Amino acid sequence: MKKEILVVDDEKNARDNLREIIEDIMGLSMTEADCAKTAVELIRNKSFDLILTDLRMPGESGMKVLETAKEVCPETPVIIMTAFGSADEAGEALKKGAYDFLSKPLRAATVEEKITEVLKLEKEQDTEDAFSRIIGTSEALKETLKTARQAAPTDATILIEGESGTGKGLLAECIHEASPRRNGKFVVVHCANTPQDVLYSELFGHEKGSFTGALSRHIGKFEEAANGTVFIDEVGTLPLKIQTSLLRVLQDKKFERLGGNETIECKARVIAATNESLQELVKAGRFREDLLYRLKVVTLTMPPLRVRKGDLQPLIDHFLKIANQETSKNVTISKIAREMMEKYSWSGNIREVHNCVESLVIKNSSGEVTPRDLPKEILQENGAPKEDKSSAAALWEKLDKMTLEEIKKMLIERKLKAGKPKTQIADELGISRRSLYRLPESYGIKKKKEDGEA
Repeated sequence: MKKEILVVDDEKNARDNLREIIEDIMGLSMTEADCAKTAVELIRNKSFDLILTDLRMPGESGMKVLETAKEVCPETPVIIMTAFGSADEAGEALKKGAYDFLSKPLRAATVEEKITEVLKLEKEQDTEDAFSRIIGTSEALKETLKTARQAAPTDATILIEGESGTGKGLLAECIHEASPRRNGKFVVVHCANTPQDVLYSELFGHEKGSFTGALSRHIGKFEEAANGTVFIDEVGTLPLKIQTSLLRVLQDKKFERLGGNETIECKARVIAATNESLQELVKAGRFREDLLYRLKVVTLTMPPLRVRKGDLQPLIDHFLKIANQETSKNVTISKIAREMMEKYSWSGNIREVHNCVESLVIKNSSGEVTPRDLPKEILQENGAPKEDKSSAAALWEKLDKMTLEEIKKMLIERKLKAGKPKTQIADELGISRRSLYRLPESYGIKKKKEDGEA
């Protein structure tokens, strides 16, 4: 949809010149008003992406237009056009919320540059909002989101690669929401969970009587999406016969319902996802190479959690907030429990984090999650025997109740009793060897004499 700009100016020549810039040169849409009164009525009854208004006009001034815009649609930027020498009035307009001002006589290049600046800024904000549901700031994730933001406004077919549970479906939704198709439907096809004999019908629909049990016409996902987006999850599991039909949709934008003769135009965008290497499937003869290249016009990779350093704790906080809201609780997670969760590998990625945190909140009755509450898999990766999680849980429960000085004393004593060289102990504690000699005495620990000591 074209951006709509309202131009308010009492001079017809000025409006005509701006229409030439806005519509003929920039390809945008323009509505004009010859006075503030008309502009106010338009603002109250129609939405605009940008308002350009002259400041000095017969009757009410452009300041009235600005005030109305700030009242009715405060998110719409307003640019004031002022005659040379009206700097004070322009400054007053800026104080009242104008985005910027342009000095008359207007230069076409300056007008085009300013409009581009404003609309580009707005588009970036919309895209940012669409991707705000994806939690994390790691470099691996930021690189993926950067490309996703660039691809979102286009109609390019996108292939999202990544392990199970990394959030490929959420990324696809965010791309749809950041695209011009956001007002259309986002429909999902779960290929792996759909029986092969009904998969064609699920994608493209069928006519009444096309097979036993087809009692009425069925509209497939591509028709349902219309001007929206079709997300094909686990596309690598598509049978070769249906791969051929999908290839035709991507190449010719056409398909027929099962049992039908009517050729239907495909208007939907396609985003596909896979947790397998499609290139390897091509080598194995299970996936069409030409379809692969049609799907990967833009390729995005959702990184696994193990390479997203720093993203785990924000994700835990996010899912903790949701779980607390859903259960009307206020559960927290202790520092040591968080540290143990940090050391866990999370092979199930974000989905596993979500399920784990939700379970911890549901089962918790004390108000705080401590190590003894953690699943055995996390405890085992933190040193608990596979057959019993009680020893590790008991240790961490004990640490939870100790002061920092008590923990320091226990750690120093443990290392000294292990008989490690003092240089190694000092390195492990992050202190100098001289400091190490003083620490045991200050904590009341009896030092073990080393060979050569009197």
